[in-house]
Amino acid sequence: MTVLLPLAVGNRIARQMSFTGDFLSAEQALRAGLVTTVVQHDALLPEARRVAAAIVGNDRATVRALLATYRRIEASGEAGSSWQEPGSPSSRPTGSEPAVP
Repeated sequence: MTVLLPLAVGNRIARQMSFTGDFLSAEQALRAGLVTTVVQHDALLPEARRVAAAIVGNDRATVRALLATYRRIEASGEAGSSWQEPGSPSSRPTGSEPAVP
């Protein structure tokens, strides 16, 4: 596990994964925000190429600036699941979150 895992999925899920050695299924990873898309295996390469083409189609300097900004945020420890959709289980106050299956 990485020190960035809690920033990506939150402390509770990161602790469970770290302590148990368990991994998340594709659907669990999607719900936790660890991945942005889940596709069938045969659709993986076309989807990756679609995303890459969308990135390459944007202004190069802007993409580089955004990437540098995200890297600075990650390095400062401010990234991750600090913002959650209202009403989502991970947006509830500490102590009221349901246990991770």
